Amino acid sequence: MSNIVKVLKAEIQRIVRREIAQLTAAQKHGLAAVKKAQAASKQRIAVLEKQMKNGAKAAQRNASASEQAAAAPDGLRVTAKSLRSMRNRLGITQAELAALLGVSVQVVSVWETKKGRVHIRNSTARSALNALKQEKKADVFARLGKQIKTKKGTRVKSSGIGPEKLVAGFDSTQIIKLRERLGISQHQLADLAGVSNQLVSVWERKQGSFTLRAATARQLSDVMKLSRAEAKKRLG
Repeated sequence: MSNIVKVLKAEIQRIVRREIAQLTAAQKHGLAAVKKAQAASKQRIAVLEKQMKNGAKAAQRNASASEQAAAAPDGLRVTAKSLRSMRNRLGITQAELAALLGVSVQVVSVWETKKGRVHIRNSTARSALNALKQEKKADVFARLGKQIKTKKGTRVKSSGIGPEKLVAGFDSTQIIKLRERLGISQHQLADLAGVSNQLVSVWERKQGSFTLRAATARQLSDVMKLSRAEAKKRLG
């Protein structure tokens, strides 16, 4: 009798283990499928995130390129490094570059220390710089009236624009008070005086008196004679 009980118990245990094994196998299979689906989802999400990131970068590059094209319709892109490289290639000083572009030495100094892109709003200076990039050293020296060595060791000299006369008697307080009297911004004063916004900013930060090119001094003196109404009228 005891043997029959043992056999029955063993059979029951075997059946139970088999049922449990079947249930566990189904659960394991389902869990494996879930894990596989999760892994596939993570991979798809990673791909989509990468595509979105690349798309955002491309859009930003395109927007930046569009802004640059809009800001520089003539295609001129200027940085401090490119200006210094051009001066070194042509063998000219900041003062000589300023004379060639029709701006002050202070403006050239500001341009060459500026981080990022240099925005030149003066259309005359932009055109002159664009043309200067294509010129050879000998041509630039000839325009400046400087001497240059030839291959035979002789020196040639051509009449050029030469150094320009400087006018003293200006200071930062004078410029700031002028803007306050006319009720205009630095940018508006730059437009009236025919100079860049950077130059006006340099003037107002200068310690003590400073000198200006004769042409710039004349333009600034003309602005000083204006009334507020006349200044507003000129600015449109």
